[in-house]
Amino acid sequence: STGYQTTACSWSYSPDRRQVAVSNCQGDMRFIAVPSLKGEGRLTWSSQLGNATAVTWLRRDTLVAVSTIGSDLSRLVVIDPAKLRIVKRVDLDGVSLGRYVVGNSAVLLVSPSGHFGPPTVVVVGPDGSLRSISVARLSAGTVSSVGDDGVPHFETRTPGFAVDQSAARAYVVGRDLTVAAVDLRTGEVAYHGPVRTLAKVFDGWTRTARVLAGAAPLQMIDIGIE
Repeated sequence: STGYQTTACSWSYSPDRRQVAVSNCQGDMRFIAVPSLKGEGRLTWSSQLGNATAVTWLRRDTLVAVSTIGSDLSRLVVIDPAKLRIVKRVDLDGVSLGRYVVGNSAVLLVSPSGHFGPPTVVVVGPDGSLRSISVARLSAGTVSSVGDDGVPHFETRTPGFAVDQSAARAYVVGRDLTVAAVDLRTGEVAYHGPVRTLAKVFDGWTRTARVLAGAAPLQMIDIGIE
């Protein structure tokens, strides 16, 4: 028994599947042996680092996690799982919206914080190195303001995000169903669309993207949302 009595919100197996790293997203990460479930170490997150999500064990000596402070600042944290210590912290200059694993790399979508701007696809290599690819023709982010009546107003733009692991290609979907296809190997971005959308009476938008196994090449379909 591990004696671990809290909720596991993010976890990842080691490459040899002999350990699992488990974060409770409340400042605590445990390392547990498999299959014995014996506790093999603990890393405590400080308040300056926030909560560890999107835990990804990229190679034997490299574990990464997205550390979120509040709701509008994310950092990538690189961890040495053998020494149970943080070896690098990198500000992502925005909010992480999602994570996929492609081979021994992690792929993140990062949205600007406090303003609207292009989202960024971030590829994290097995050594913890980062490569950023700007999706220049799309807009993402959240902006808050206070009206003359003192009532706060929020506008959010949240793109859809999906990754085709077999093709090493990420897809980012904008408000008008413009799709940015990002080649994760070369960093090239190709755009498809847009598709006509209907008027709406509220501010902001959210897209959801999925990659379907065995699907035909990219096709645009107007499904009448909005």
